[in-house]
This record gives sequence, C-alpha cells and structure tokens, in this order.
Amino acid sequence: GIDRAASKIEAPRRQRNLSQAREHALALVRKHPDDARALFLASRAESDAVFLFPPDDKENRKLAALSSLEYARGMAKTGGESADSSAQLAWALGTTTHLQPRMDRAKQATETMKTIQRALSLNPEQRTALAALAILHLRLATLPWIAKVMASGAPDGALEGAEEAATRAAKVRPSM
Repeated sequence: GIDRAASKIEAPRRQRNLSQAREHALALVRKHPDDARALFLASRAESDAVFLFPPDDKENRKLAALSSLEYARGMAKTGGESADSSAQLAWALGTTTHLQPRMDRAKQATETMKTIQRALSLNPEQRTALAALAILHLRLATLPWIAKVMASGAPDGALEGAEEAATRAAKVRPSM
C-alpha cells in the first residue's frame, strides 16, 4: 500500500538520491491519483526536482515547480489539511509566484502567507513552513520599487522576519 511505497520514497530521499525518490513518488501518484499522501509525496518530489536540473535549465525547473504546485493543490482538495501538507502547499505556491502573470503575483503571495500561517498554527515548528516564510519575507522585502508598485496588496516582507523564520527553521533541523 501507500505506507510501503512511501518508505521506498523516503529511504532514497534521506540518502539524497532525489532522482530515485522522485521516480518512486511519481509512480505512486500515477497508481493513486486521488490519495492525499501520494499527492503530497509527488509534490515534494517535484519541489526537490527543481534542484536536480542545472540552473540554466529554466524550462525543466519551471515545469517541476508548476507540477509540484499542481500536486499540492490536488492534495489540498483531497483532504490534505495537516501542518506538513499545508507547508508543502505553501512551499509550492512560493516557488511559483514569479511564474504567475505580474498582476496575479500579489494574490499568490497573499495565499502563500495564509497557507504558511495555517501550517504554523498547526505546528509552530514545521520547518518547511518556516523556510517558506523566510523566503517569502526575503523576496517581498527586496522587491525593486516598480515590482512593489505592481504588487499592491501583497503582504509586507521584512528582512528581520526572514532572518527570524530562517533561524527558527535551522533550530528545528540544523543544516547538514
């Protein structure tokens, strides 16, 4: 079942074999396209896949990020309401904000912030949510002035908020 398949994904992921973990996760979601856990694992695998492609392979990185968001949205629709699933949705939203039309970015940043807050209300130490919060604060705090004008209605970002969230995430699980 799903638990056995999930262990086939987690073992290579812990060993940093993200390609193999991704293969297993995508095979699992093909077999169980309506299962929230399979969708979570596929979304996370696609988020990881962004880093499997070289930085100059923008097309595959973009497709992996959008795929992660699609799986995360599916997970949310099928009952993925845990802190972990909310955090994964927030991460996927955050990593695709810049891919949205300019006038939709503020709306997506707001959705990202609300999703992060939901995850952290369920688990204040949810490290993916904390990392997403750090990145969101950083990106919003460092927007060029014209982007700030176009991002009217986006949540406020602050370098202090980014530092605080990143520090909290690192305390939960120090970098390896």
